[in-house]
Amino acid sequence: MERHRLPLLLLSTVICAVSAMENAAEPPIIEPLIRNFTNKNLQVIPGHDGNVTVTTLVMEGNLITLSEEDRQALATYPALQELHLEGNMITGVPAKYFSVLPRLRVLSLSRNNLSSLDPEAFAGLDFLTELDLSQNLLMSLPAQLRGLKDLQMLILKDNPWNCSCPLLSTIKDMNAANVSIGGPQVICASPAEQAGKSLLGATALCFPSPTPTVNIDPETPTAPAQTQQSQSSTAMLMTTLSTSQNRSSEGACARQHMEVHSVCCRLGANHLYTHRVRHQGAVLVQALPQLQTSATAGG
Repeated sequence: MERHRLPLLLLSTVICAVSAMENAAEPPIIEPLIRNFTNKNLQVIPGHDGNVTVTTLVMEGNLITLSEEDRQALATYPALQELHLEGNMITGVPAKYFSVLPRLRVLSLSRNNLSSLDPEAFAGLDFLTELDLSQNLLMSLPAQLRGLKDLQMLILKDNPWNCSCPLLSTIKDMNAANVSIGGPQVICASPAEQAGKSLLGATALCFPSPTPTVNIDPETPTAPAQTQQSQSSTAMLMTTLSTSQNRSSEGACARQHMEVHSVCCRLGANHLYTHRVRHQGAVLVQALPQLQTSATAGG
């Protein structure tokens, strides 16, 4: 009997050892992909232990300032796609601060005290599709936002925007790239002539519609200034002569012509032609010496 017990004991020992090894090899329990630390009064973003892949981190309603310690903590979430930092104590965003999150698609900085953004604040976020900067103290935007090629939504409402041409140039280009400027209350606070206008509507002052181009026939010569003056003199002459069509005496015609020249001051070719047609050339011959004298004096 004892000879049979020994193999059984060995077999039982092996089975227990294999079972223990299998239990040790079991993967840890998978935690949720969302980490939510809302309203925890945290001053620093908690780091991640790396056991699970966190895709969404919610830090709303804390005391986060985006310190270097916060950036190091964010680097422990390399697969993060959404970062919510609403309602914290953030006043600025340093250059390339979020570049440790290369897969980030949604970034919300709403309801902070943001008053400035480094020109390279969002550098490295090549997959960012939504950026929420609403309810801050921003007056301008870095032109480098144009480099966010995947951006689809830019939320800007409730900021004291300075709608000068640099800002409006950035907004115009992003709007042309089909980026939606979200929020119904995107209103200009300054300068004075733009205050109260919508951010998109204010672009009209800096980027008015192009003036229509008038095509001029190259074969049509441009009338010189003297010709235009002569045409004006012709019109005045016709008006004056129309009031005295019944005067036929040469003296009366000459006097009338001199009256016209006291106004026109210059004799032109159109003027002479009109006078000739009006009087059939009869009186003009006698009047020419006087007209020439008048034209010389007017010149």
